[in-house]
Amino acid sequence: MLREYDKSDIRPLPVLLALVTLFTGCATPGQISTPSVDEYVPLAMGQHVRTSPASMDGTLDPDLAASSGGLSKDALSLSECLEIALNQNPAQFAARHGVTVATETVGIAKALYYPEVNFMSSWNRSLRSSTLPGGVTQLVTPDSNGPTNDWLAGFAARYTIADGGRRAAELRRALALNGATEGDVKRIRQDIVFEVQSSFYRPAAATQVHNVAEENLSRAKAHLDLVQRLYSANILVIHGHQMDVISLV
Repeated sequence: MLREYDKSDIRPLPVLLALVTLFTGCATPGQISTPSVDEYVPLAMGQHVRTSPASMDGTLDPDLAASSGGLSKDALSLSECLEIALNQNPAQFAARHGVTVATETVGIAKALYYPEVNFMSSWNRSLRSSTLPGGVTQLVTPDSNGPTNDWLAGFAARYTIADGGRRAAELRRALALNGATEGDVKRIRQDIVFEVQSSFYRPAAATQVHNVAEENLSRAKAHLDLVQRLYSANILVIHGHQMDVISLV
């Protein structure tokens, strides 16, 4: 007959060793916080950011500020615009995480130079027949010799001595990718700064072009008026062709 066994038959030390081996082999993933999309889109939060055009020296242009509906109250300086763009641009976050991935890849390449150690353990508790050999089907439950504890433990270590330069090539490749990602971070930062500065000074440049165009128009009107006066006073004589006068309104 089969006899029941209690918990006292299980030795605690091997079980504890097996549990420690199991949990030490589990890797805990790092906690990565995902940035909120609302940080990139202020309008989605109801925060309307208003800026006033700047002059070429970085200060507010009075004419543009007056014509922009009084936006000078909530205007942002160039340094504030750069700070917002560099801190909240998604490209910056992506580039920084890319550097993190490249750095971890370098660590993986360096890990190939360390020896690999494996440890395995198992435990099994069963009842074995005292009269039948193993593998014979039991038609009737025979007398048994009690529960049997089977323990198995194994240890293996491996270290690569020669790999034809593969580990060195993988390490150089990881270091090169790490340097490339760091260069991408600098490039993206420079692009953001350039775009912000261009957008910040673009209204001022357009205002300067508009002012120059108005001055040219006034000068052309003055020249036209002078020519008309000279022609009316018969002081201006045209030889060989007829002069067409176009009035500008």
